[in-house]
Amino acid sequence: MKVHTAAGKRDEFLNSLTPNKLMQTFIAALSQRDSDLLTTMLEGANQETVNTFLKELESGTAFRMIIRKKLALTDKEYGLTEHIVIPVLMKRKNQSEQSVSLQFELVRESVYLPWKIMNVQFTRK
Repeated sequence: MKVHTAAGKRDEFLNSLTPNKLMQTFIAALSQRDSDLLTTMLEGANQETVNTFLKELESGTAFRMIIRKKLALTDKEYGLTEHIVIPVLMKRKNQSEQSVSLQFELVRESVYLPWKIMNVQFTRK
């Protein structure tokens, strides 16, 4: 991601991602505490969603993926909206690590346009 940013092609890269890669990049932004990338990726989301994740970053919450297996959908099976749940581990300061799910709502206006994250929610397991 840093290479694309340095080359001035970050938006182009983000616009080319499949839903699976977009979610992985989102979780990587959380893991690396990259608030700029996170804000860019959440441009289509409501402000409450953006604020939730920025507050988690500011408070020092750490995130990491539990499973890096490919999702069942292939690019040809994607429609215009997708709701996908990704398991992650979340560790807040002075608390034990806990399993949560991030529920992603992804949309695109046509099959030729890029995916946008419209909403992400935590679900405790």
